[in-house]
Amino acid sequence: MLWWWRTTRLVKWLLDYQSKSPKNPRYASFYGQFPYENSQRSISARFVDVCFHLCSYVYLFGMKVHRGWYRYGFGRMSQLYVLDPTINRKRDVVTFVVGNYTWGGTGKTPFVIFLSKLLVSRGYQPVILSRGYGHQDEAKMLLQRQVASHVIITGSNREAAFHRLSSTNAPSTVAILDDGLQHWRLKRQCNILMVNAALAFGINGHLIPRGSLREPPEEAVARCTCIVLHHCSQVSDVQLGQLKSWFHKYCPEKPVLTSCMVAKSLYLVSCDGQKLPHACDTIANQDMVLCCGIEYPSGFLKTVVDYCRPRQVSIESLGDHHWFRLQDLWNIVHKWNSVYAHWNLIVTEKDYYRNEKVFHQLVNKEWTSNVRVFVVQADLQVHSGIHELEKLLDELGLGPT
Repeated sequence: MLWWWRTTRLVKWLLDYQSKSPKNPRYASFYGQFPYENSQRSISARFVDVCFHLCSYVYLFGMKVHRGWYRYGFGRMSQLYVLDPTINRKRDVVTFVVGNYTWGGTGKTPFVIFLSKLLVSRGYQPVILSRGYGHQDEAKMLLQRQVASHVIITGSNREAAFHRLSSTNAPSTVAILDDGLQHWRLKRQCNILMVNAALAFGINGHLIPRGSLREPPEEAVARCTCIVLHHCSQVSDVQLGQLKSWFHKYCPEKPVLTSCMVAKSLYLVSCDGQKLPHACDTIANQDMVLCCGIEYPSGFLKTVVDYCRPRQVSIESLGDHHWFRLQDLWNIVHKWNSVYAHWNLIVTEKDYYRNEKVFHQLVNKEWTSNVRVFVVQADLQVHSGIHELEKLLDELGLGPT
């Protein structure tokens, strides 16, 4: 596991560099501060910044070449389809893509669950195409929620997996691609752009690797069908209005939804491998430590504070998609046992399903007798714009059946 340790250290260093680097002047007003001059930084920091700036241009060039390869017909784009036995012809599958223009933390998977439930309520059985990211935590969460007829984990070639499934199972006429905005090869009928309202332009407004932008926001907005401003409860009404105005400037006729996470229940991790359901107020007025490996831990903190009402709360963030080991959890427990006599360790669903066995191993240890481990089940809730989304579904021919 030495490679994993080195990779984790490198990612943490990169994130620390990005958070301290100057903000992009184009989006400086959204960070609540003006970008400071490079002259205020050390020579080594400025040198690293110049190197990453050049690498970002290389990344942008490669991204435009890759996108142009498909856009101008050099690469073959594919459309998901099913064979309709009634007419013995191919029938196009209505394909939704839920994605973003930054690294994680924008609520893609929660919105996929929300959209899937909405489609099921209208009489459809959507297929969800999920990459899985190696540890397949998001796919496991989708399976546990039972939000669709099938969840497909295919790596990069999700189209081939869909067609294999359609040939052996009852075909579905609706598909949702989780995290596929930059998946140029697949044709789609609806691009849903997820944006973290609290970090709308990433850590510093720059492209990878200097920042956390996968592509220029203006380009992503131009080709999206619908925009969802997630974590809207994390910002003020003034900031949210400013953000909406920016998006309306580049896409005046496209619907802009707002959403946030709502904690529905808690699950107590037991030593026999089970999860026991509890209400959110079960641990109200108790000491809590949040442990997460997600891109935007502040959103998780806000959700727990709002719905679980802790007496004291602290957070241990270990980086996006962190693979939890027993040693990681032991270090956290050892640290906070010296602070609290009895306390609760709170984790996200994604972190739990990434390596659920290790959390059950933790509660089996004698040195955790004063600690209870809870998993928070939270759902995405749309604050505004749901009627615009339903109208969009009607326009795509997905009205109630």
